[in-house]
Amino acid sequence: MKIVIALQARTGSSRVPAKILKPIHKFNSMFEALFNQLKQVKGQVEYVLTTSDSPDEERLITLAKSQGFKVSTAPVDDIVTRLYKTAELVDADVLVRIWGDCPFVCPDLIEEMLSIFEEKKYQFMSNSEFYTRTIPAGMDVEIYSRKLIQNMSNDVVDVKQREFPIEYIKKNLAADEFGFWNMKEDYSRVHLTIDYPEDFIAGEKALEVLLKDKSYFKKDDVIHLINEFPGIIGEFSGKARNKELKEFLDKGK
Repeated sequence: MKIVIALQARTGSSRVPAKILKPIHKFNSMFEALFNQLKQVKGQVEYVLTTSDSPDEERLITLAKSQGFKVSTAPVDDIVTRLYKTAELVDADVLVRIWGDCPFVCPDLIEEMLSIFEEKKYQFMSNSEFYTRTIPAGMDVEIYSRKLIQNMSNDVVDVKQREFPIEYIKKNLAADEFGFWNMKEDYSRVHLTIDYPEDFIAGEKALEVLLKDKSYFKKDDVIHLINEFPGIIGEFSGKARNKELKEFLDKGK
């Protein structure tokens, strides 16, 4: 099974412009902090930066290539095309989608989800379904089969569904073709994303704990951080994320 980890990132954030390029903890950029985690995933893995087709992404593209990433560009809000071009670029069987504001993603979590995905012969798997998630925001992972990506590319014409393909997936896959990974305890109240300036300060402190005497961290390390260092967790902004997605999903209910 040939896997591509697609890191979805761009520099055009309105809240913190070019945050993916900003240094955090011991890393020269948040991109490198993310890659430090992602490169620990075992298996036949390739890495692709999927970003917008804006000329403003040149610095990010240069950085990604210097870290060994291939690069795929497409219109910023056409996520289906971005997924399709990424899978085609490296001829991947499976695509793992990771977000550029989620530096607390864990390699063992990705591996566990990939194992279930393969065992169950799923077309799609996620740990971040909007209404039932138990994972902290910032540890988000989605997994797509090549077949599903090709079908979405051919079938989805609605602009909003191309930006938020989850509704197409839930309506067009059989119940045994997709699954959602959940934790035993509900940590959905916790926000570990880097969305606002104050999140960088909290993120620095969190990484200081997580990477003490370690080169990378795992899922249980993050849960330990949440349970034992509530002061640090409380410093993350916790402000609303993915408001556009929530509005889109609420309309379909």
